[in-house]
Amino acid sequence: MIINFLQNDALDMLISDIPKNTALYNSKDRWIDQYFEDSGFSNYSFSTGIMVPDVDLSIGDSKKDYGNAVKLYEAFKNQLNPVQASDLRLWAYLAHYTYWDYMRTRWAIDVASEEDEDDAGKSKIVSRIGSRYFFKASKGKAFVRQGIARLYWSAYLTYDEENKNNPYEMTEYFLSKQDIFTVSTERSLARCKTLLLAALKVLKEHGELKRTEIRNYFLNLNQMGGVVIFDSLSKEDACELAKRTLEETFANIGKDIELEQIASKDNKGPKEERAELFQPSEAVQSEKAVTWNSKLVVRKVNTNVRMPLVVGKNKFQIKSGLIGLKVGDKFKIRKDSWIIESVE
Repeated sequence: MIINFLQNDALDMLISDIPKNTALYNSKDRWIDQYFEDSGFSNYSFSTGIMVPDVDLSIGDSKKDYGNAVKLYEAFKNQLNPVQASDLRLWAYLAHYTYWDYMRTRWAIDVASEEDEDDAGKSKIVSRIGSRYFFKASKGKAFVRQGIARLYWSAYLTYDEENKNNPYEMTEYFLSKQDIFTVSTERSLARCKTLLLAALKVLKEHGELKRTEIRNYFLNLNQMGGVVIFDSLSKEDACELAKRTLEETFANIGKDIELEQIASKDNKGPKEERAELFQPSEAVQSEKAVTWNSKLVVRKVNTNVRMPLVVGKNKFQIKSGLIGLKVGDKFKIRKDSWIIESVE
């Protein structure tokens, strides 16, 4: 088939008319031709001239996602550049025209999904149409919420060319675990293929985890983006960072349980107890400052989540704001305050 894009004006019209077109998105029949004909658009799309193999997406629930992602990515991966693959005009056309039957079944607008945004507006239906057919999800989530783009980008982010036996091994794992897909794509790390692949590999090697453990793992890993430049990570460094973060996540879960038990025996509340137990001594605070060859442990002030950080020429490149700080010094990652617990 030849890849088509929606015209800019046609895309704008579809988006602005979402509230009055909600009934159409429940239609069994493809309606986009008649819609634009009635609106006076003779040509609402244009051909890019790019030829790709025909792809028949399997209609069904989330169990079909992996197979569909592989088929779509295999057809498109050598034909689209990153700019084209990021263009909503392509994915909106495919969702409304080429794969209408797939979309109305897989992403029926009257059925809530775990992946849907928390609806703050008046109409949940309008919100679902916006995120599933367009790029109306919040920043960072749009590509993996739009019904067709998510198939391509899920495979793009998890395709491992070094895995000669099965380069789609992590794609299958990624899409078969709803908790993992949802919590990882909420984070900025999902935009870094090297780190996402490493995070998934480490998680799969560890075995089954509880949902809260998975969420904490990706939250902790993502928070490192405030000090670590993700795009600078080699595959080895990304894997090391993921392993250390998973270890620290489990260590902190155990400490939280222990701290709650200690606090319950005294008159002090959990937060007071934690503040005492984690307060660095004056002697410790006089230790050496952070340099480019330092190994750090940092702690989030309000939750006591601890994170490892390795700084060096062949390790993790960090943002320069930490250089010169010492144990006991505080710094901010976005709105969260962190404290340096150790420097080696």
